[in-house]
Amino acid sequence: MKTILSSLSAARWLALLAAVLWPFAAEPAEEKDYAFYKGKVIEFIVPYTVGGGFDAYGRGLKPYFEKYIPGVTMVIRNTPGGGGLTGTNQLYRAKGDGLTIGILNGAGMVLNQILGAKEALYDLNKMSWVGRVYADTHVLAVPSKSPFRTAQDLKGAKRTIVIAQTGKGSDDFFLTYLAFNALKIPFRNIIGFQSSAEAIMAVLRGEQDGFMDSFSTLEKVIKEGEMRLVFQVALARDDPRIKEVPTLLELVGEDAREMITGISSVFAFERPIAAPPGVPAARLNVLRETLWTSLHDPGMVEWSKKVRPILPLSGEETEKLLKQALAAGGRLKPLLQESLK
Repeated sequence: MKTILSSLSAARWLALLAAVLWPFAAEPAEEKDYAFYKGKVIEFIVPYTVGGGFDAYGRGLKPYFEKYIPGVTMVIRNTPGGGGLTGTNQLYRAKGDGLTIGILNGAGMVLNQILGAKEALYDLNKMSWVGRVYADTHVLAVPSKSPFRTAQDLKGAKRTIVIAQTGKGSDDFFLTYLAFNALKIPFRNIIGFQSSAEAIMAVLRGEQDGFMDSFSTLEKVIKEGEMRLVFQVALARDDPRIKEVPTLLELVGEDAREMITGISSVFAFERPIAAPPGVPAARLNVLRETLWTSLHDPGMVEWSKKVRPILPLSGEETEKLLKQALAAGGRLKPLLQESLK
């Protein structure tokens, strides 16, 4: 019995096949202009001082960018100031030629943009997103000798809980305000510590009850048994280092779930790498591919086990995450403004 296909001549069959496949064949491959970078220098902006976590990522990535982009040299430029704002502003103003990139305090920059901070001279929506290296989990830590072991203990305190802060308007300042309000725990901030290390020492001396920061910042004192964790701020217990620690979402009532989901989404936008607005697509594709390949290189994976953890996201996924963070943060704007009063 003849089928429709068997009755077609070879020529007509090939013509039919070509017609079916043509729309897919016609889609051009993603253009990547590696030739542009030969003999060029990429400047990598770190908006904090030498020796910190953000700086470590830049210096860790440098040899891999030079490995995967033929003929390129990467230089690290530290531009500290304004809690990351100085470097972010400089990155935003740089020429969009694909020769300047930088790592950002993503959550902090999102919150500053939402609140319209006069020092925030950038628009995250216009930046060119290369990818994300990591999203550190933020946590509340208390001294190991503290009588407060759980959020319930803090709730039952007969006095106001005192929290150390590095500055009014920092990302953890906002996070503390939302977390303690969601848990309905009376608290007050002690502001003015020059660094996380200084704040941690004050807490260890018993001058304050606790401190909120990234787990990476607190990891050493946690592992040494000087401090312990009360909760983590995350959408789920995804961080393999602290699987046993409850999320803030697990602890709050239904009335606060939307608020805490929102701020958790903002804090998922951490450690992104961006370029200025207007980078040509073929050059941005090179940067995106290079970052992704670098973060999956066996050498970089080994580096991450010894120096700083990595949790990569592609440029496209980072861009989507930014939109989610801005939308979630926008809904929190009245509460964020209230915290500054």
